[in-house]
Amino acid sequence: QLLTASLMSQSGLAQPLFVAEYDPDRKALILTSLLPEGVERDKVQQLWLIAGQENPKSLGFVEAGKAKIIPLPTELLAKMAAGAALAVSVEPMGGSPSPDGPTGPITAGGQRSNL
Repeated sequence: QLLTASLMSQSGLAQPLFVAEYDPDRKALILTSLLPEGVERDKVQQLWLIAGQENPKSLGFVEAGKAKIIPLPTELLAKMAAGAALAVSVEPMGGSPSPDGPTGPITAGGQRSNL
């Protein structure tokens, strides 16, 4: 079963900014940025997995206008299947300086849906 999520703008507009799909053959999340290339040149878009009361877990960075394949270990896939959310924050170059999660604004977020 394919897991997908549209990460919607958090600015009040019902607009997807990222699309995430789980590829069971690769055991990876494919995240596609719908942002125009070149936005936030001095910042990075950082992807987070948010599960229950746990601190958000960074899944890496995504370049505007590009797609990225992110390997998902079984434990993270189980959290996704259990209803964890994905979020993207805008962080300084190198990512969030906090080990506890994002420090910049959350620009997009969403939960999985089944296809």
